[in-house]
Amino acid sequence: MTTLRRRRASGPLPLILSLIPLLTACTRPPLTVAERSGFRETAAADQVEDFIRQLDRQAPLITTTSLGTSAEGRPIPLLILADPPVTPEATRPPDQRMVILMFGNIHAGEVCGKEALLMLARDLALQHPHHRVLDNFILCFAPLYNIDGNERFGPDNRPGQVGPDRMGTRANAQGLDLNRDYVKLDAPESRALVDFLNRWDPAIIVDTHTTNGSHHRYVLTYQGPKHPAGDPRVIELVRERMLPAIGRAFEAQTGWNAFFYGNFADDHTRWTTYPAEPRYGVAYRGMRNRLSILTEAYAYAPYEDRVRATFAFCNEILDWAAANASIIRTVIRSADDAQPLLAQQGAPVVLRTQAVPFTDPVTVLGYEEYDDQGRLPEPGAPRDYTVAFVNDFAPLESVSRPLAYAIPASLESVVDHLELHGVQVVRLDEPLDVSVERSRVLDLTHTATPYGGRRRVEEITVSSRPGEETLPADTWIVRLDQPLGTLAAYLLEPRATDGLTAWGFLDDHLAPGEDYPILRIRSDVFSELNRRDQAARAQDQSHAGMPTSRSPSNDRR
Repeated sequence: MTTLRRRRASGPLPLILSLIPLLTACTRPPLTVAERSGFRETAAADQVEDFIRQLDRQAPLITTTSLGTSAEGRPIPLLILADPPVTPEATRPPDQRMVILMFGNIHAGEVCGKEALLMLARDLALQHPHHRVLDNFILCFAPLYNIDGNERFGPDNRPGQVGPDRMGTRANAQGLDLNRDYVKLDAPESRALVDFLNRWDPAIIVDTHTTNGSHHRYVLTYQGPKHPAGDPRVIELVRERMLPAIGRAFEAQTGWNAFFYGNFADDHTRWTTYPAEPRYGVAYRGMRNRLSILTEAYAYAPYEDRVRATFAFCNEILDWAAANASIIRTVIRSADDAQPLLAQQGAPVVLRTQAVPFTDPVTVLGYEEYDDQGRLPEPGAPRDYTVAFVNDFAPLESVSRPLAYAIPASLESVVDHLELHGVQVVRLDEPLDVSVERSRVLDLTHTATPYGGRRRVEEITVSSRPGEETLPADTWIVRLDQPLGTLAAYLLEPRATDGLTAWGFLDDHLAPGEDYPILRIRSDVFSELNRRDQAARAQDQSHAGMPTSRSPSNDRR
């Protein structure tokens, strides 16, 4: 009997067949930890980095880099999606395309944005690489902003939140709330993000969160810039046009409800929001004349719903941006270009605000929470409430802006901090005669306990007097005819609720009965400063290639 034997395959075929499973795994789109776990878990830092590496290998339009370094030395991952792509070495946009930055996990227990932004970057890069948003925008994703807080996993870091099983902490490794750090910039994460704003200048910034507070029937709530010191065109575009349109599109796409962020107050008669001060990121970025959006997924909704809602809302933001790119560019350019005129006119800068309701009440979707016996232990049947909509902020105290500020040479630490924010500062190389306002500190009190790692100035009272001064050489000048003029004025005014004085940056130079060390310049110094600057530039060019000592006026030009 003849035995037939199958001839053993030789050549490359067996190797190819053996590699098919591996090749398939390499080309399969990566899944997030949330997706792989059936939305029970969230990713640790190494799992986020592994996802990014897989996506980087598969997506030619993706560039991976770092936003900066955390307090514990971890690189903060950043994905950049662009067509054509940017190089990993890029430190600024390579062309006229605008930038959109979306980031998550600023509070590392609020993890839905971390997972959603990874999913969104993947789907855009692999399934929709020709999305029209890429015609005018470079997309930047920082899903793991508070990376140190993320690594402090625990089951009880967010009591009451519905999933995942474990999550990170609200604070960073220094114990700081990064969403209260935008003025003082005490955290390296904050400095890295603001440095990104200075270099890449995103037109739209999206900050993803999960709620604390009231029970309501919105799977996601949202907010935009609201401090009245900011440009009204920016506030109006985001609040009146952008967010309502995105909210409607989100509801039509998902079937979920969405509304402006808030909480019930006063027995469900008011819908209130958080303060307008620029310690909060959305308000800070609005004061920089940029479109900033807060998303807040509902903590009591299932984890999967929160992730998918954040994904869908961020996707609708991109669709709206793609359809309205020219409007966005016009509004932010107009806000920047208005700064010289505002300085010349002495336009008011709002230093303190109060929350006020809009004229018309609104209907907010909630639940029955009270009966004849008082508050129910758990929310009851759905109920709609007609409430005052306390989502506007009116000026409580303002000051007319000067043309510039003069900072003595001894306050170089203040100058350094202004430059961290991107404020342009120059130093006089010879004396300058100016008309000024000088303030006298009448009263000064500090908070009893620290907030955000600092003892704040709780109240400062000043009086002002005009005068003529000769500013000595080495005095620092902050002109308000620059794009960040409003932000600079707010930071330098002694009575600003969230200015540098309030955060203790001038404590060693303040005392009742003494003068406030920073002067307000009222005379038009722009032409003289421009003349000096042009002369210095001409001198630089005439000495090109020759050893020379740089004059102080050029140090920070």
